Amino acid sequence: MYCKEDYDEQFSNTEKGEITHKQFVNLFHICIRNDSFKIAMLIYTLYLKISDMDSRMMEILLNSIRESTKSHELKLFFLLEHFDILSVYQMNQLLDIYDAVVHSKDPKKNPLINQYNVIKIALLIYRICWKIEEKQIYSLITKCSVLQQYVNQSLNVYFEKQNNILVLHNYLSEPILHMTERKDCLDIMFEMNMQELLQHPVIVEVLNLIYEGKYSISSTALSMSPTFMCLLDFDMLGTKRINDRLMYNIMNLGDSGTLKQTSLQYNIWK
Repeated sequence: MYCKEDYDEQFSNTEKGEITHKQFVNLFHICIRNDSFKIAMLIYTLYLKISDMDSRMMEILLNSIRESTKSHELKLFFLLEHFDILSVYQMNQLLDIYDAVVHSKDPKKNPLINQYNVIKIALLIYRICWKIEEKQIYSLITKCSVLQQYVNQSLNVYFEKQNNILVLHNYLSEPILHMTERKDCLDIMFEMNMQELLQHPVIVEVLNLIYEGKYSISSTALSMSPTFMCLLDFDMLGTKRINDRLMYNIMNLGDSGTLKQTSLQYNIWK
C-alpha cells in the first residue's frame, strides 16, 4: 500500500482539489489500518469533521491497537479524544485488548515495554479505565480495577529500577498530545488522584527538583560543580578576568527575568 511508507511530504504536495470528503475519510481508514499516522494526522487536522469519527472508525482503531503497537501514543490520542463515541461493547473489547497486550511476553507486542516513554503510555492506558469509571459503567468496573492494579504495579517496579532522576523528569514532564489542553504526565496523575504513585519516593524527588530546584539530599557540591566546570570551557586568550567570568556564570544559572534563584545563588549570596 502506498501510504504505508508514510510519504507525508509527497501527500502534502499532492493536488487535493479533486479529492472528495468521502475519499479523505476512506483514506483515513486505510492509514489507521496500516499504521500510517503521519498522513492520518494531516487528514484528521485538515480535512475531517468531528462527525466523521463514528463507531466504525473506532472499531478500526481497536483492531489497529490489537494488531500492532506502532505509533501507540497516537492511537491513544484518537481513542481518548473521541472516547464518548465508544459503545459499552467497544469499551469491553478495549479492556480485553489491553489486558492481553500488556501481559504479552513478547516485547514487540507489549506497549509497556517497546514505547519510548513507557510512563506516559502506562498512564494513558490507566486513563482509559479512569474514564470508564467516570461513566459509572458498573459491568466493567472489575476489569478496570484489574487493569489499573497491573499498571500501578508496573509503574512502581519501573520507578524502583529507574534511578536516573533527570530521565524520569523528562518523561514525566513530556506533554500529553491533545487538541486543546496542555498537560503532562504529572498533571494527569494529579487529575486521576493517583496518590500511591504520587507518594512514591522517586516521584517526590522529581517534584522536589521541579518546584524547589534541588535534590532532597544536600546539593551544595552538585550545585557548585557547574561553576567550576565552566573553568574548563574558558578561552585561554580571552581578555575578561576569571573572576568576572565566574560571576557571570553564577548570575546566569537562575531563571532569566524572574525572582526565582537556584540553590547555588542562594547559598552564595546568603
